[in-house]
Amino acid sequence: NFKIFEDLEKQIPNFKSAVDYYRGAFAMNKTRKSFEYIAPRPILLLGDAGIGKTYFANTLAKLLNTSYNFFDSNSISTSWALSGSSPSWRGADAGLIFKTLAASNNISPLITLDEIDKLQINSQNSPFSLFHQMFEKENSKRFYDEYLKFYFDASNIIYILTANNIRNIPDSL
Repeated sequence: NFKIFEDLEKQIPNFKSAVDYYRGAFAMNKTRKSFEYIAPRPILLLGDAGIGKTYFANTLAKLLNTSYNFFDSNSISTSWALSGSSPSWRGADAGLIFKTLAASNNISPLITLDEIDKLQINSQNSPFSLFHQMFEKENSKRFYDEYLKFYFDASNIIYILTANNIRNIPDSL
């Protein structure tokens, strides 16, 4: 139902280009001859604090009627939080990516990674290194959770990232 994009534009008029992007991505799926759904590519909503970036993501998820998960980047200190940690570690658990899919009402939940410019960067295990696998379609089809020792398809997750600036975000992303 493409009326949701009109509703979104009315509710959040300052995000017209983001609305147009999603409208186009879903229109492409509708016209595709193949029956394979392809999730929209991840986007970065960049701007000052308080302009409604997170509100936009939350509203989009509600209008799409898909599961939604919000991750504050300040709480993600290593890639293990997203991809699971080895069961040999005390307090080990499955990653947030698997948990989101497992709890979702469909194969395409929306995940917001909020304020990725504030991610803790360390040379040992930066969460940014995992983003390449998460965001690249072919790699994310075989996403590995170390805790579960299990590969699964995470390629249909819709990612919205937010940031106030791009200084701390690797150029490759």
